Amino acid sequence: MDELVTNFFKQSLAFTSLDEEARNQLSSKFTRVDLKATEILFNQGDPSECVYLLIKGRLSATLAAAVLAP
Repeated sequence: MDELVTNFFKQSLAFTSLDEEARNQLSSKFTRVDLKATEILFNQGDPSECVYLLIKGRLSATLAAAVLAP
């Protein structure tokens, strides 16, 4: 279990109602993803099948403009 994820759940107000066992069970379901500055986490239109928690750093989002066929 990743210590950063575990500490995030301990310190986050959204998860204060969980006891330690519940926090540990929840944190074990997450997989840590480290990205470099130029890497893309996901693209517009990708299936929505995950929940992401930003624990450290910054992410930016860009919206691709719609291209109309002639």
